[in-house]
Amino acid sequence: ARFTFCGALSEALEDAARPLGVRFIHARSRAISKFSLPLYALSVAAWILRLAWERPDVVHLNYVGYAPSLACAAWFVGIPVVARAGQHHIARNRGANWIAAYLANCRAQADALLRSPAADRVTVVGDLFRPERLEQPASGDLPARRPGTMRLLFLGQLVPRKGLAVLVDALARVR
Repeated sequence: ARFTFCGALSEALEDAARPLGVRFIHARSRAISKFSLPLYALSVAAWILRLAWERPDVVHLNYVGYAPSLACAAWFVGIPVVARAGQHHIARNRGANWIAAYLANCRAQADALLRSPAADRVTVVGDLFRPERLEQPASGDLPARRPGTMRLLFLGQLVPRKGLAVLVDALARVR
């Protein structure tokens, strides 16, 4: 897998992840409001260009509320967007419109979404990383896997408690 991290990145994170082949985009996603619509549209256009350059197979959002312009851009170019399940206040979160699937570690994490109109997009995947999951064929309406290196673009809060170093190390061990 090839990873690209986006957002407000610390030098320490970059120093730790760069030897593992992680790429970085120093950019943020913009929220939409009636006052910021022109800036939002520019942000979507910029993300479309970045996505065309990176060509990820999947965009992962750790928190939907922080990435509506990225989610919209990915939707426009046909890249599935997955997000961490949680209390995202779907009715008020415009970024939720572009989420293809929500992933939860446990039923408790997915509880609010399972009681919402997005329930059909929620998958409880379990707590442990299991490499054999990567070998299983995709289910649902996700596009077929492209030959070669899988590319994942992650936008989320890049802090040690999120465990990104564990994710990068785990996927580095998988063929």
